Order: sequence, then structure tokens, then C-alpha cells
Amino acid sequence: MIGKSMLFPSAVKLGDLEKGFELMNGMKKCGIRANEFVYNVLIRRLCKERRVVDAQKLFDEMSNRNVAPNRVTYNSLIDEC
Repeated sequence: MIGKSMLFPSAVKLGDLEKGFELMNGMKKCGIRANEFVYNVLIRRLCKERRVVDAQKLFDEMSNRNVAPNRVTYNSLIDEC
């Protein structure tokens, strides 16, 4: 998990959203629950790319999986989208 979590923000911040989702799906397959950090990185990047609908879907998934949004989540949605 540590290796993936370190690669995660780098890949996504460099604009490779697909790699970010691939890493997230790999975590799920291994039984590792994505935390707010993982969701926040993806939501922020989606918003920067003006993919508001996708960001909202990911936010809904976050809530449905009982991962509590935090200040970073809301700021990303407000400031970036």
C-alpha cells in the first residue's frame, strides 16, 4: 500500500487520471479500502480538468463507501470545479 499511495498523487498530479483509477481499482481488488486521501487526489484532478460530473460521481461513491469527505474534499469541489 505504501508504494501505491506514494505513486498515486504523482501519477494523478501529472495528469494521468487513468493510472490513478487503475491504482485505485487495484487497491479494491486487493481488499484495500480507498481512504479520503485517494478520493481527494482524484476529485481534485477531475475538477481541474473540468470533469465536474465525474467528480460528483466519485464524491457520491466516496459517501456510499462510508469514506467521510473532509475540508480538502469540499475545497476541491468549491475551488476547482
